[in-house]
Amino acid sequence: MAVRAFFEKSGSATAAPIAGGVVKARIAGSTYAVHLQHLFLSPIVEVGSRVYVEHGRDEECVGAAVGSVVVRVNGNGTYGVLLDNNRLDTAVPAEMVVLSEARAKLVSGAEYGEVVAWLRTAGVARRAHQESIACILYQRGWRVDRLYLRPLMHCMTHIPRAVRMCVLDKSEWQRDHHRQMRGLLRERVKERDFRYTLTKYSGVVSASVALLGIAFAFGWNMTTYRTQQRAHQLSVTVRTLTQPLNLDQSALQAAPLMVRQGASRDREESAVRRMLHRLDAAHPRIPVFTRPHGCGKSTVWRSAVLKKGVPHVCVDVRGTEDTLRSVVKALGVEVCGDLLDFVEEACRMARAARGETPLLLLRLREGSSLQRVYRDVAALAFDRRVCHVVMEVPTEALSMASAGLPRLDLCVIPAFSREEAFAHTRRAIDPVSLGPSLDVVGVSRSDVDDVIAAVRQRRSIRMRGY
Repeated sequence: MAVRAFFEKSGSATAAPIAGGVVKARIAGSTYAVHLQHLFLSPIVEVGSRVYVEHGRDEECVGAAVGSVVVRVNGNGTYGVLLDNNRLDTAVPAEMVVLSEARAKLVSGAEYGEVVAWLRTAGVARRAHQESIACILYQRGWRVDRLYLRPLMHCMTHIPRAVRMCVLDKSEWQRDHHRQMRGLLRERVKERDFRYTLTKYSGVVSASVALLGIAFAFGWNMTTYRTQQRAHQLSVTVRTLTQPLNLDQSALQAAPLMVRQGASRDREESAVRRMLHRLDAAHPRIPVFTRPHGCGKSTVWRSAVLKKGVPHVCVDVRGTEDTLRSVVKALGVEVCGDLLDFVEEACRMARAARGETPLLLLRLREGSSLQRVYRDVAALAFDRRVCHVVMEVPTEALSMASAGLPRLDLCVIPAFSREEAFAHTRRAIDPVSLGPSLDVVGVSRSDVDDVIAAVRQRRSIRMRGY
C-alpha cells in the first residue's frame, strides 16, 4: 500500500508531502515498516525554494509549520520568505526553517518564465531581483498579461527603489499602450457605420475641398496673371502674325466654296495677287476692294491670299468700334496699355521672325465709316510702316470724301456672272439625290437671314451658305 509523509502540524499538509513510499510490513500496533521511494527534501535553500517555517512555538517548543517560498537570501544567513497566507517575512532565521524542498513548481512553469522575461525588459538587471519580484508577483496571482494593471509594490520593500520604479514605469507604459489599442479597436468598430465615418471625416473632406479650391484659384490667377503680361501677349501676337494660313473660325466656315467645288475666278484672283505683290513698306498704300453686297469680293481676295501664302490676319470692324481694339482682338490678346505701340512692336517682331511684312485684312461691316478706319490705321501703314493694310468695303459705304483719301487704291471686284453661277450650281447639286437644295451664293444684306430662318424650320431642305 502506497503512503505519503507530511510534516506534523503543517498548515499545508494536504498539499505538500515530504516523502512517499510503500508499506512493507506491520511491526506492532500502529507501527509499520515503509520503503521510502520519494523524498521531497533539499539541503539547498535558494530563491524560489519551497520551505516550511516554524511559527508560534508553545511551552513545549513545538510550533506550527507554515509553507512559504523563499524570495530573498540575505547575507546574514536569514531568508526573506513569502508565506502561504500572503504575508512577507524579510528576516527568517535558518533555525526556523524546519523543512526545505527543491524549487517550487510555480517557478518552473512557462508563465513564471514569462514574468521573469517581462521584468528583464522592464530594466531589472540583477538575476536576484528578477527572481524575487517574479516570485512575489506570481505567488500573488499576477501574470504577464495583467502586469499592465500596475501591481502593488508595497510588499517589496527589500527591493531597491530604483528597481521598483523601473517596474512601475514599464507597467504604466504598457497600460497606456493597451488603452490606445482599445481605443483604436473601438474606433474601428465605430467606423463600420457610414454616418459616423462621414461625420468623422467631414472636416478632412471640407479641408481638402477648400485646399483644392485654393489651388484652383491660385492656378487660375497665375494663368490670368501670365496671360496679362506684355511678353506673353507679344509672343501670342507674333505667333498669330507669322502663320501663313491664319484664319479664324468664321473665316474657315466661310471658306470659298466655289474654289473647292471647281467654280474658280482665276482672272479676279490674279488681279488681286498682283496688287498684293505691288505692296511696298517703303511706299505704303492701302488697297480697297469694293463692290455691292453679295458680289463675292470676300471670296476672291481671301482665295488669292491663301494661294499666295501671305501671313495675314482678318479683322472685322463693326459699327463705331475702335479699329485698333478690333485688330488686337483679332490677334487673340487683350491689351490694357497703348494699343498703337503694342501693334507696332508685335508687327516689328513678326517681320523680324519671318522676314515678311505682316498683312492686316480689314473688313468693314454695316455702320463702319471708311474715313474713321482710315485715320486709325494710317499711323500703322504710313507713319510707322510696320504692316500692310488691305480693306474690304461695300460700295454703299463709299462716298466722294472717302474715295478722295490719299494713298487709297480702289479695286472693284466684278460681280458673280451668270455662267459662273450656273457652273457652280451644276457642280454643287447632286443629280442622284432626290432632296431639294438651297444654295446661297454670296451674302445679300439681311434678307438672307429671313430665308435661312425659314429654311431651318423645314428639315427636308439642305442649306449651304458661305
